[in-house]
Amino acid sequence: MRIGSVPITLKNKSWPPLLGCGTLVTSFVALKISSWSHTWAVAFSASVIAIVLLAYLHGQIARVRFPKDYGFHVYAEFGPDMRIPRTERIKEVFPKLSDDSVAEWIADFKQIDELIWRVASCGGASKLGRAKVADVFSQQFAWLSGMGLKTALSRSDYFAWHEGYDKAPPDPARLTELFGSDDSA
Repeated sequence: MRIGSVPITLKNKSWPPLLGCGTLVTSFVALKISSWSHTWAVAFSASVIAIVLLAYLHGQIARVRFPKDYGFHVYAEFGPDMRIPRTERIKEVFPKLSDDSVAEWIADFKQIDELIWRVASCGGASKLGRAKVADVFSQQFAWLSGMGLKTALSRSDYFAWHEGYDKAPPDPARLTELFGSDDSA
């Protein structure tokens, strides 16, 4: 990211991309120039800043309280950082984590990926019921509860949509394997 001619590298992965500050300054200037009063411009800018700070704090709290859950979120992220090896991304967010711990986490994350694909092949979390699928994830991975769980559910929906599984009727045998009974769909 650049601010003017100065390149900026954001190390904190929980900080929203909105923080290029140019957006905040531009919105404040645009409101200042518009017909809105000075009070409205300040109130709007303050609310934007508050939302950005709350998003930042939410990411920080999730990272500290549920590190492995947040680690899965980092492991599975889409976008330009996807080109960076997953081990490096996790080590960047959790620098004190040992290489052995990272390897254990990644082994667990690969199991989650397999479960995500099984859910996707049945139609995805939205088709099967997000609460029911969240329970399946939580039963198999007790530490998966916050941002990581949301990421897993979203990925199952994305893969179901991308592969067309959301349009086909779910296979009863796969549903039984996933939920343990036939009354799931």
